[in-house]
Amino acid sequence: MNQYGISFRIPEAYDFKKISQFDKDKFLLMLYNKDKKRIEIFFNTARQLAQNFKSHSTINPFKILYTDENFIIAVNEPKGLFAIYNTEEVKLDVFSFDDNRSSSPDSSCVMAFTKEILGDKPDGADSIISSDYNNDIKEINRVYVYFSENFGGAVNKIINLPLNFKFLEFLQISCINN
Repeated sequence: MNQYGISFRIPEAYDFKKISQFDKDKFLLMLYNKDKKRIEIFFNTARQLAQNFKSHSTINPFKILYTDENFIIAVNEPKGLFAIYNTEEVKLDVFSFDDNRSSSPDSSCVMAFTKEILGDKPDGADSIISSDYNNDIKEINRVYVYFSENFGGAVNKIINLPLNFKFLEFLQISCINN
């Protein structure tokens, strides 16, 4: 530990995805294991995480989720929830740290912002589709909305966004609370 906190190296087999602080001393660390093709989630104090990664022994994750690398993550610390959006399958999974709590029955929603390449052009979508005339590739900006009663199920609403929508940061998801 130094004057700025605790530091440690993450092995090269991992891609860093997300870190969030829960309570006052616990951290949720999400890493993608490139070799094993899975998300490994660690939940501990910074000191314990550092000791585990420095020991070079087998590191036991808090949770393992099998998925490919096409995903984005959002975390809602106050509710103890995290969401993983699979951009390939257009599927959302929401998890809770408290087994006694449901996945958020309070009118929350999760929105996944994407930029997609279309195979076929939807009817009436000329103003929202960007075309690369050299390659005939069409792109569209979309947001997929999942309401709390449907986390893990089919998407509730798909919204096509204008091409000039400047506020959008693609490939992210956001948790919205009531």
